Amino acid sequence: DTSDDSNWGARATSDALRLLIEENGGTIRDTMFSENLTFNPQKENRIENPGGAKKVVNLLLPPIIPKALRRLSKKLMIPVTDIVPVKWSEFDSFAELLCSGGIFPEIKKALGHNDLVILNGEGCIYGVKRESRLIYFLAYVSKKYFKKPTAIVNHTADLGDPVLREIARNVYP
Repeated sequence: DTSDDSNWGARATSDALRLLIEENGGTIRDTMFSENLTFNPQKENRIENPGGAKKVVNLLLPPIIPKALRRLSKKLMIPVTDIVPVKWSEFDSFAELLCSGGIFPEIKKALGHNDLVILNGEGCIYGVKRESRLIYFLAYVSKKYFKKPTAIVNHTADLGDPVLREIARNVYP
């Protein structure tokens, strides 16, 4: 749902979709705002890599080291792994993780009690960027694992990237 987007066109699209659904007797029980689906390592949409690198770095950097060096030290720490699959071969294992409640618990709950899933592509499907992969991942999970009729609307797909093309080939129609 892009009704929280700073782009007026994106907000208008979501408003129009909501109106069409409601005018035709539908009820919107759940929505996922685009802001809540962006990667934020401070939120639950991550898997932390185990390891003591942070402790080691903190031992090596006393409090008097300038802030610039502390920022640099953060780049040396073990990275946080995103919970959106990066390539097609990861889709099923991530889908099983979602179904078990290990990732995206709010999405699992929403998919479980809704009749239909509509994903607003809003011009986000190009390259292997997170938003592209997430839209396809949600479509795949809702269709295959939750057996819900699923539609990706308001989108074009630039499938010039071979990774995204493979994902799309397996998710569409």
